[in-house]
Amino acid sequence: MKVLSSPQDAITILKERGIVALPTDTVMGLVGLPVPEVINRIYALKGRPREKPLILFTTREGLSDVLSRPCPCAEKLSETFWPGPLSLVIPAEGYPEGLLHGDTLGVRHPAPPFPQELLAAFPEGLASTSANPSGAPPALSPEDLPPDFAARLDGVLPGRAPGGLPSTLVDCSVSPPALFRPGPVGILAIEETLGEVITWKADRPLRVLLVCTGNTCRSPLAHGMLQAWVREKGLPVEVDSAGTAALEGGPIAREVITVLRERGIPFSHTSHRLTPEWIAWADLILAMTEAHAREVEALGGRGKVARLASFDMPDPIGQPVSQYRWVADLIEQALREQWFPYLERKFRGT
Repeated sequence: MKVLSSPQDAITILKERGIVALPTDTVMGLVGLPVPEVINRIYALKGRPREKPLILFTTREGLSDVLSRPCPCAEKLSETFWPGPLSLVIPAEGYPEGLLHGDTLGVRHPAPPFPQELLAAFPEGLASTSANPSGAPPALSPEDLPPDFAARLDGVLPGRAPGGLPSTLVDCSVSPPALFRPGPVGILAIEETLGEVITWKADRPLRVLLVCTGNTCRSPLAHGMLQAWVREKGLPVEVDSAGTAALEGGPIAREVITVLRERGIPFSHTSHRLTPEWIAWADLILAMTEAHAREVEALGGRGKVARLASFDMPDPIGQPVSQYRWVADLIEQALREQWFPYLERKFRGT
């Protein structure tokens, strides 16, 4: 493995149509000139199926040169989230096979210094994909690269990628825009930027997490009602709930079971404590109060958390079952007025 001492060494290799591995803001990536010779070599190196196109590393400033027509979605999202872990599918033409998918192209502007320096030298962009054999786990550092794979590279820039979720992937070539891969940039942050609800096209169900304090009263009520509704509608949505101060594995309030049963909803649940792992699991987090939303954000949930209602949901704990019924009515109203229609729009056309 040839470890390079500076980005200038990588620039020299790239000009000679070589392939370089480097740390990005997600995993180790490969880069090369966006020309057929280099693209074909990347596919051969990875053993990557030809139906899976590479992406183009570009910059916020260079995006307009890549677009084949105006694309307000891509322009707004790149202005807000680039450089960063957000990939966009945009209308494009004139690029080689292996980059283009029909009349679209995947683009991203990674944040770390090495990609930024290379893009300054190659304003036309760089073809890129992850630095690993197709189907193998992603590498986070040069030491993670399989030896036989690394030996076939022309150079490797040192450093460690943070890992975690792959970049969020949004298709801006369609209307409404569609999310094909959830990731570090949250769906609510994307929708706030665009001013519209984007559809869900990921290859797994959308995951919704309800959050209160103890995960014994409010969030289980919302969990049960939302879960029953998505099942009735046949929507690909997984629902769970957790509490910011919950006892892991504890029982929920008997009154919750009673109130849900009165509504024809069978439900069982043991409490979960809210953790960064639950935050990472969820795509949409609905908090009972503003304080809960702030705790979610502190654990890494910024961009995917909102309050369930426009007000802080009252806590019925320790009160008569009539209070639970009242709170259940408030939760159902918030779900019906805002979140049921929201989720239906997520899956329109499916």
